[in-house]
Amino acid sequence: YWLPKVNMNFFMIEQLVPYNYLSRWYTHEYSTVKKDENLTYEQALEYTLKMEKDIKKCGLQLHAMGHGYFYEPYGIHFQTSKTEYKISDEARSTMAMLNGVRGLSHNSPFHTQLCYSNEKARRDHINWLCDYLIEKPHIDFLHVWLGDGANNQCECEECVKKTISDWYVIMLNELDAELTRRKIDSKIVFIMYNDTMWAPLYEKIKNKDRFMVTVTVQARDYGKVLSSERYEGKLKPYTRNNINYRNGVPKMLSYMDAWNDAFDGRKFMFEYRMYTDHLVDPGYMSVAKIIHGDCVVLSELGFDGIITDKTQRSYFPTGLPMALYGETMYDKSLDYEEYTKQYFEAAYGKDGELAREYLENITEYFDPESLRVIIDVTYEDTGMGDYRLVGGIKGKREVIPRLLKIAPEADRFLMVVEENLNSQDKCHKESWMILKHHTEYVKRVADICIAIAEDDSEKAMAHLESALDFISRIEDEISLYLDMHIFARKMKSMIKA
Repeated sequence: YWLPKVNMNFFMIEQLVPYNYLSRWYTHEYSTVKKDENLTYEQALEYTLKMEKDIKKCGLQLHAMGHGYFYEPYGIHFQTSKTEYKISDEARSTMAMLNGVRGLSHNSPFHTQLCYSNEKARRDHINWLCDYLIEKPHIDFLHVWLGDGANNQCECEECVKKTISDWYVIMLNELDAELTRRKIDSKIVFIMYNDTMWAPLYEKIKNKDRFMVTVTVQARDYGKVLSSERYEGKLKPYTRNNINYRNGVPKMLSYMDAWNDAFDGRKFMFEYRMYTDHLVDPGYMSVAKIIHGDCVVLSELGFDGIITDKTQRSYFPTGLPMALYGETMYDKSLDYEEYTKQYFEAAYGKDGELAREYLENITEYFDPESLRVIIDVTYEDTGMGDYRLVGGIKGKREVIPRLLKIAPEADRFLMVVEENLNSQDKCHKESWMILKHHTEYVKRVADICIAIAEDDSEKAMAHLESALDFISRIEDEISLYLDMHIFARKMKSMIKA
């Protein structure tokens, strides 16, 4: 999503073929009902091509790529980290050297960096990207990122002479020159992420009109609206393969400022709120209000827009958070209360206000702020990359009385739901159907949370298994709204936190 001065709505498909993400549905890992459909890479490729066409049909700009494509020039297609990959000598010669050895990092092309000082590696990479854009001129913005992860950069004699960001900018400038030579107008998005949060020491982007940068924030407290406050301390110098980096918003902004000498073009924030954090707010009302606040202040932080790395199925119980992302980006004067009132009237009809009251109560009783386990970035100052986790309800029995209010609230509201299930309006009927399942869902999530507060992990896991069985049995009805794979992973992380 973008602000009016940029006038852009877009959809991004990360990875050349997002088999890693698509397979999470088709394997049905946590389902007690569905079986593995054995999705092939070729099938995922077909689905990707269809998605690209549909994105363009919707009038959206297409953003493509990201991580995981470095070794396509050598016929290596990233699928998952569990896939076995055959590596040719030519491909291996272009891979980062770690501890004197060149090869896949974590057995995955997704996490393997190039040897960026290797001119052949850069040339192969750039030629492949240009050929790809010629093959797919409908791609509006190509995201040219580095390998994922940290502490996996090449340690060869030449690579260590420059920072990763310097090598990155060299490669980006070479890519721009080749695109220009071939008369390809596509825009390139590069990324400030892990090693490249540190600005280059010597190199600068030569043609800023070709590029935009997306800036990641990896240790944000999603319970608070964004602030333009910068970090006042001294940023630590970059140390190759010795980072345990978690930035927080103030540091992220200061790192971004430090990049201005190398690139002062358009920027957008890359965040992860609707990936898992929305699941600590089963009512969605707190997350919706904070999203509205974020969009209002985003330009004050120096950003032209935002991209949210998220599950597609983040509409359980409502689409209010995503609606506010879109609407507030176009109109920062949008009144939260008035818009929310209109949303519930449109989605639920005559009893929309009762639906809102129910979800407000669910949010209050879960208290998302107490459920979050966040990274205390103030603790980083004790050493390079040191941090600690704080928050969460593990072993905090004092929260149990509040959580015990959830089941009675859900049972009470179910009577309102049943009165509306036969609505003649298709939108209203679907909205109430979702809330019918939601009343059972929140009771099961409350059981998990109560067990966590009792510090009984075994009991919490038993409740999670019961919840997954419940979701499995209704998944065909709610699969567009709730991502069971992400739900399972989030609940497991809360139990272990």
